[in-house]
Amino acid sequence: MINFTQQLFLILKQIIFVSMEQIENSLANLTIKDCDKVTEFLEKCNFENFTVVPVCLKQNAKILLDLVEKMSADEQILIIEWTKHTKHNSCNQGKDVLVKHITVHGGYNLYSSNTIFVFRNSSALADCIDNLPDWAGNDIKNITGDICHAYLIYKRANNYYSRTYEF
Repeated sequence: MINFTQQLFLILKQIIFVSMEQIENSLANLTIKDCDKVTEFLEKCNFENFTVVPVCLKQNAKILLDLVEKMSADEQILIIEWTKHTKHNSCNQGKDVLVKHITVHGGYNLYSSNTIFVFRNSSALADCIDNLPDWAGNDIKNITGDICHAYLIYKRANNYYSRTYEF
């Protein structure tokens, strides 16, 4: 016979599983495979130097295109493609720490995706990047040591520009 605690655990496990499945399905619906939208997004934001388009830009092209079309001149959009969860296998040098750093320094975590962050002005983004932990810098000696590649979109006088960072 199952006691109350075990029964409660089984119910919670089912709820969490269903919720995670719904979240995954929702995120899958937000991504697109439409090459026209990807091309339109890349051209609009002046991402011209890619031989291979990063997965995070392909998957989120429709969302990003909508964001870019609605963004004000001061807003900045940071898109992150995570390569691994930690740097130097340390739990204090990883994705969760960087996501918290970005949100504390003014980045809005769009859809709680940990991929798209919107900054309301350039000073918030500058504060975020200038105060990154020392360990988050690009590891020139060990390229595989980087935990993410970040792509920045910003707007100046109705023109869009892009930039790439590695952490």
